[in-house]
Amino acid sequence: MKKWHSYIFLLLFIVGLGFVIYLFLDTPVLKMRGNSNITLEVFSEYQDEGATARTFLQNLDSKVKTEGTVDTNKLGNYEITYSVSGVNGSSSIVRFVSVVDTTPPEITLKGEETISVCPGKEYAEEGFEAMDNYDGDLTEQVKVERQDEKIIYQVTDSSNNETIKERTIVYEDKSSPSIVLKGDKEYHIKRSEPYREPGFTVIDDCESSQGNVEITGYVDVNTQGVYPITYRIKDNAGNEASVTRTVYVD
Repeated sequence: MKKWHSYIFLLLFIVGLGFVIYLFLDTPVLKMRGNSNITLEVFSEYQDEGATARTFLQNLDSKVKTEGTVDTNKLGNYEITYSVSGVNGSSSIVRFVSVVDTTPPEITLKGEETISVCPGKEYAEEGFEAMDNYDGDLTEQVKVERQDEKIIYQVTDSSNNETIKERTIVYEDKSSPSIVLKGDKEYHIKRSEPYREPGFTVIDDCESSQGNVEITGYVDVNTQGVYPITYRIKDNAGNEASVTRTVYVD
């Protein structure tokens, strides 16, 4: 009688062990393709790599379910869940995707980045623009600060990406004056007719130099010929200009 008890116990043990082995062999195992944590730049493309699933006995890739979406046009944290169910249970894993903005805004200065300004005068701001790939127009948020001979432009977008740009002010007179002749550049007069100088005007961005004009040449109204009259000016910074008027005595 005890012998039969032993046989029954052994049979039950074998059946139980076989059932455990079956459960082990038929339990689905889920694996993610690619990284479980992904960081994407906003407006980039997200391609989901999916997941694989199988038991020891069969492939279950076709039964993997994917839930969740990633909107790369909007900053945020997203979750993609992969799950699979088998005879002996189910399994799931999660991929975490962060859409971020790491691109700083761009400041565009109107005018040159290095500006020459007449000594003693103030620079008149020419303007600027600030654009961000995500936030759009940030011109109104630009902070402008004067530091000695520099103007600092600073702006920060909603993701705390900062841009700083500088404009350098150089106080110097680099602009040459100009002489504008009154009347014509060529004059015809008859012999013995008096020549009357029509005059001129000096234009200089940084100083008044009307009295610094040197006039060379003469007109012999009694002798027929061609007489050039040259007007030259040199401002206090050494910038020079000249122009010539030609007088014909016929």
